[in-house]
Amino acid sequence: MRFGLFYEMEVKPGAYTEEALYDALLRQVVRAEELGFYVVWLPEHHYNVEYSHISAPDIALMKIAEHTSSIRLGPAIVILPIQHPIMVAERYETLDLLSGGRLEMGVGRGAYSRWLDVFVPGKFASLDDTREAFVEAIEIIRKAWTEEGFTHEGQYYRIEEPINVIPKPLQKPHPRFHVPCTGPDSIDRYPRLGINAMTHTQFKPLAKIEAEVPRFRKAWAEARANPNSLATTDEGELSCLVNIYCAPTRRQAMDELREHWEWYAIRARDFYFKDRMKQFGGDVPPEIREMFFPGFPDPDWETFVEHQMVCVGSPDDCYEYVATLDRWGVDTFFGMFQMGAMPFDMTMRSIELFGKEVLPRFVAS
Repeated sequence: MRFGLFYEMEVKPGAYTEEALYDALLRQVVRAEELGFYVVWLPEHHYNVEYSHISAPDIALMKIAEHTSSIRLGPAIVILPIQHPIMVAERYETLDLLSGGRLEMGVGRGAYSRWLDVFVPGKFASLDDTREAFVEAIEIIRKAWTEEGFTHEGQYYRIEEPINVIPKPLQKPHPRFHVPCTGPDSIDRYPRLGINAMTHTQFKPLAKIEAEVPRFRKAWAEARANPNSLATTDEGELSCLVNIYCAPTRRQAMDELREHWEWYAIRARDFYFKDRMKQFGGDVPPEIREMFFPGFPDPDWETFVEHQMVCVGSPDDCYEYVATLDRWGVDTFFGMFQMGAMPFDMTMRSIELFGKEVLPRFVAS
């Protein structure tokens, strides 16, 4: 089991500034590297006020790279349908080169349909229509990273004259691709192409993860049998995102986290699920509804704790939570330690306690 950090970069009005938030991000990641954390993931969001004040993860990750030496650097995720894949390839190959080969390439189709209207108006009718363009963009990025002269003739992109995209990434044959698997068939579809999978307990019960592990392994085995897949490792990586808070006692952790989690959860609900519900005319299909939290679309603290959608408690509590994922075969646990207007020193104490009393118990084993 390996460990990572994830940030949404929320800014609650009156709580702190964007400058302070980015400063805290850097200090926390530097300390996390010292504690043995493996990777940090930063999202790409646009004009998402309060919920996520980060639109250029490549720049933020490059700043982190300047102050660290080993922690892996991952965008989670680069929204491919709203930008040209050649420009994506150029930015992130540069990050890989300048960071000493530490890029983990998280890619996705995006979670907000209005971004399509602003960045690529008229190109897609909805997020569901971006699937083929998404896969095609990944293939172009791989060509840009591995070939010195290539063309492309696809449904969404055409490159008629051979081009050589430079500089090439440091990692060979290319940095690994990762994708969030939030759709009903994503855990089967994308690993079959050789793309590592990211699942979560942010909005679904912990128990649902167990069944996803064998599906991922089966799909990855198919990818390894295909010489043209994107797979660069034998086993692949299934990582799981979890909202987490670690304190000396369970009661203290529960009492301290609740208000910050509730502020965050409502904004997450409003961003992700209201947009999706609009796409379905307010009547979300059962197969989509089943994927998300009990009581969808209204997050409730007691329900989320009951279904273990939050890892909250003492070091022993957090250990048992992570041990469950480890037993099922999840490769990487990455936690969202910073939530809402949680004071930065409170977040740092949680990272420190987890890093000193939970993480080593898995490294030692």
